[in-house]
Amino acid sequence: MFNQLKIHHVLIQDILYKLFDVREGERRRSLWMWLYIFCIISALMIVKPMVNALFLSEFGAERLPQIFILVAVTAAGVAVLYSNLLKTSNLHTLIKRTLYLSMVLFLLFWFLLTFHWMERWSLYILYIIVAIFAVITSSQFWILANVIFNAREAKRLFGFIGSGAIVGGIVGGYLTKILAPLISSHNLIFIFLLFLIGCLFILNKLWSGHKSGVDNSPIPKRNSFFKKLENPLSIILASKHLTLIAALIGVSVLVGKLVEYQYSAIASERIIDADQLTAFFGFWLSNLNIATLLIQLFLTPRIVGVFGVGTSLFFMPVAILVGTITIFVFPELWAAILVKLFDGSLKNSLNKSGMELLTLPIASDIKAQAKSFIDVFVDSFATGIGGILLLLLTGTFNAATRHVSFLSLIFISLWIYLITLARKEYLRTFRLKIESREIPLPSNIDLSNDSILGGILKVLSEGNDKQILQTLAMIRYLHDPRMLPGLRRLLRSPSTLILSEVLRQLADYVTEDLGEDVKPLLTHENLDIRIEALMYLADNRRDLRKNILTLYIEHPDYRIRSAALLCTARKSRESGTATDIIQLKNRVQLELINIQTSQDSQEIITMKRCCARSIGEARLKDLYPFLHYLLQDSEPEVVASAIIGAGLTKETEFGPALIQLLRDSKLWTFSQTALASFGADIVNVLSSHLRNPYVDRQARLNIAKVLASIELQYSVDVLMNNLDIKDRGIRNHIISALYQLRLRAPQLNYHDPVILKLIHKEASEYLNTLAFLYTQMKQTRTLDEKDINRQLLYESRNKLVDTLEKRLDRKLERIFHLLGLKYPPSDIENAYAGIRSTDAELRMNTIEFLDNLLDADLKKVVIPLAETAVIEDVIAKTLQRFGYNMTEEFESMKNLLESDDTTLKLRALSLIEHLDDSRYVPLVLNALNDPDETIQRKALHLTKKFGL
Repeated sequence: MFNQLKIHHVLIQDILYKLFDVREGERRRSLWMWLYIFCIISALMIVKPMVNALFLSEFGAERLPQIFILVAVTAAGVAVLYSNLLKTSNLHTLIKRTLYLSMVLFLLFWFLLTFHWMERWSLYILYIIVAIFAVITSSQFWILANVIFNAREAKRLFGFIGSGAIVGGIVGGYLTKILAPLISSHNLIFIFLLFLIGCLFILNKLWSGHKSGVDNSPIPKRNSFFKKLENPLSIILASKHLTLIAALIGVSVLVGKLVEYQYSAIASERIIDADQLTAFFGFWLSNLNIATLLIQLFLTPRIVGVFGVGTSLFFMPVAILVGTITIFVFPELWAAILVKLFDGSLKNSLNKSGMELLTLPIASDIKAQAKSFIDVFVDSFATGIGGILLLLLTGTFNAATRHVSFLSLIFISLWIYLITLARKEYLRTFRLKIESREIPLPSNIDLSNDSILGGILKVLSEGNDKQILQTLAMIRYLHDPRMLPGLRRLLRSPSTLILSEVLRQLADYVTEDLGEDVKPLLTHENLDIRIEALMYLADNRRDLRKNILTLYIEHPDYRIRSAALLCTARKSRESGTATDIIQLKNRVQLELINIQTSQDSQEIITMKRCCARSIGEARLKDLYPFLHYLLQDSEPEVVASAIIGAGLTKETEFGPALIQLLRDSKLWTFSQTALASFGADIVNVLSSHLRNPYVDRQARLNIAKVLASIELQYSVDVLMNNLDIKDRGIRNHIISALYQLRLRAPQLNYHDPVILKLIHKEASEYLNTLAFLYTQMKQTRTLDEKDINRQLLYESRNKLVDTLEKRLDRKLERIFHLLGLKYPPSDIENAYAGIRSTDAELRMNTIEFLDNLLDADLKKVVIPLAETAVIEDVIAKTLQRFGYNMTEEFESMKNLLESDDTTLKLRALSLIEHLDDSRYVPLVLNALNDPDETIQRKALHLTKKFGL
């Protein structure tokens, strides 16, 4: 008998997993929440038709606008009281008190209606209480659901949990239809009370279940944030996302009241008897909920999954638009039923799930109070506005029921517009949750504040190199004389980066002469520092401005002479005078001749470097043959300077030589910069070399990086056209280059059908690698690290697993690079960082963001791969989802199940479940006798899978 019960329990778990994707650790929470909303809605579907029918029979449809206004005014006061209660009570206590108070009030009204005491006033008050009960209890439930489920759980489970509300609507509606004629409408209150008692029982089970450790529900952990909250209206107005949600709910409620008025008015005209009207409302509420259930179970998950949260919200207003037009053309009962069917069935299924998911990016503490305020106050406020509009239209202007459709059309248009805004804001909010931003440097510094000035000077004198460079960047354009003492001290810094930046900044202090402090740098070991020092002297010393060539170009110290040569080259390019250029050309030729007789190897290297750069700086075309010669020098430093000089010429005649130098790991960065400086003129040459299989492979790999530095559409087109290269390494470099180009120049066109094909291809290769990794990981676990005879095999397998994991990381990065070509690169960059994060909540938010950003065809491929960020946890499920079935040695699995580690045994049984291989049946049967009850339950679950 016990085994039979266990098998039935396993069957229920299996059904929940297969049909609704309810996973381990979620079943208990999900079932109790399903039952709770079932009882709440069943109770509501009993009293709502009852009070509607009694009110319409007593007063008629013409009093509906008045009662709508009264509901709004009363609910405003309740909203303020409710917000204050949220600050002082936890959610559990507040829900219990709401249920107890409801039971007392409805019992009181049963006495009033039964004995006809203040019957007309009682109906008004009861109508208001039912309306407020509906809003508050529903709001409490969805707050609770948002608290105990995270974003990814919510997206999977809200469809299943929401179906409890729909089933409750069906049961409550049919009970009302059957019982109202038999026991009279007002006696239905007792059935209502029975359902509320059931709610109390379920609520207590939820809390007691957590305390006993049966489930991992985080209710108590998140229950304390309902205290010490801010004014909810301030919270809503401060957030564009919350404001749009409030506006959406307000407009949808207003349209719903217009629909309800038309439906109720036409029904009350056709059906006179109160009990019959109650039965009619109950019957159609049940039918409406059957339609809702079908939508919720079979359409909501697919629509939300395929189209995303934002797009799924369009279905309800469009459907009501069709119904509103129908009721205007045919103001009959069937048309009223049709529009009510559209309104009710989509409101409690697709639209409800969409709206709840819309709140997921909002922080829990903000969501708690703001959502309650929106659900109570905004709902009631919109109801009041609807009542006023209906009162004006039907009372003042005496319009017919069909003419209410004009009002509906206006607000449906507004509704659709708000959905488009809300969808953009939803994505933006998730984007902000996953973005990592650098702290910007302050743009405005108030130097009138002595403490700020003192802090800057202190960093310049006592800070480390990084702090000094950051401070120099901040003060670069201030040009304040009070900075000079600090800058002067930095002229003695050993850091070339600091010296270079200080010399550039000192050049802007034209009224101060620091020549004597700068002169020692003319013999600095770094050529660029010597050049900057000489440039400073040339620009700031009047006696040197016109005589730099004659004073230093003949200097016996080659270090000073080399700097003077390059300074002269820069000056001659700026002046452009023929005399300067001729003098420079003669001087370069003379230096190239003199180094032939020099015995100092360092002097030879330095002067060659300066001559090469001078030829490029001044663009001395007559000396280009010397530059070609220096590109082949045996000294890497000389070649690097020659490459710089070639780049400065902007002449493509140096292109082929520079491309060949891309294969040298020490020089390729110089070659890349030089080639990129040629711009569009070199792209065609780069394209032919990239395509040519006879060109050195390393050079071809680096050509892609060069093209990434040329921010032109031509570069994009060349890279796109070469994505079909068979060499995978080169193709990967091209993808990386395209992505880097996209980051630098997002305005260019990167849309190409080949991108989608490559994403699918990379995803397929990712899964193949994942499958192989899976096999290797399982085989490695069967080896004993301490077994000397198998130690080498163990180490080899471990290395292989590490290699495969790194390959997976690279493939995933490439997939995201390709996505960055189709979607905003900043979004993809942040998303990739998010899924690689160790923060589980950040990963969930990132996956949810991708789920709404990507197109449907890409979503099916990328989302499962993104969920493999923690490989050990999800590898088997990912492979199984894509139909990958693998076999494992029987002995390996047997060793796992015979170990003393419960975690390993559970993992082995999970693998057996996904491998679906009947060879493991004997192992499953043996596991039924395991002393651990958890292992027994898991094995019992597998007996059904193998048909035992």
